[in-house]
Amino acid sequence: SGAPEGAVEHPRGAASGAGVDQQAAASGMGAVPTGGAASELAGSGRDDATASGPLARELVLIGIGAGDPEWLTLAAVRAIGELDVLFVVVKEDEYDEPVRFRRELVARHRAEPVRTVELRDPARPWRTTADYPAAVARWREQRRALWSDAVASELRAGETGGFLVWGDPSLYESTLASVSEVVAAAPEDRPVRCRVIPGVSAVTALAARHGIPLNRQGGAVQITPARRLE
Repeated sequence: SGAPEGAVEHPRGAASGAGVDQQAAASGMGAVPTGGAASELAGSGRDDATASGPLARELVLIGIGAGDPEWLTLAAVRAIGELDVLFVVVKEDEYDEPVRFRRELVARHRAEPVRTVELRDPARPWRTTADYPAAVARWREQRRALWSDAVASELRAGETGGFLVWGDPSLYESTLASVSEVVAAAPEDRPVRCRVIPGVSAVTALAARHGIPLNRQGGAVQITPARRLE
């Protein structure tokens, strides 16, 4: 469906898809070691091959910053260039801009096309529910099941799939929590592991833009979601 150079589209429907949450704007995807990179991984204790266990599949969460392609780190660029499979999470109410941005990043930093799998996010019923925690728990289980199915069918042993995640994967971004659940639910004979590459968050980007420090000397920094300001 018009995937640019650097991406080979392989869409999946809602029955086998998944999704991602926002960090101040939208949401997101990964990497695979080859050649010299594989040797470095072996030397750092991250090699998959063991004498007693199967070859693991890897999911890499790549922080891509808060909207400026120039904020991509060198580690993120390298990971994008080494991808086997790129998982693109598509929400029900937003498609064109977030997906286009991710595809442009991939095309910009890859010499060869990458197989792209679109994952459709489950509907988010908690926007109108009276029991917010229960609704979120049900949604996360739906997403975990869909993502597990996609990883099992699209990623082979020894390969690496990735999610390009807005901002930093560790800050107000549900991708890391969902992928952790996929890793925990993976069968022993088909293990999955997770690696995270940090990115420039909206919090630090905003502070830098206005040239202000986030903390005072010896003071704490508190970050709260927008819904708590209502």
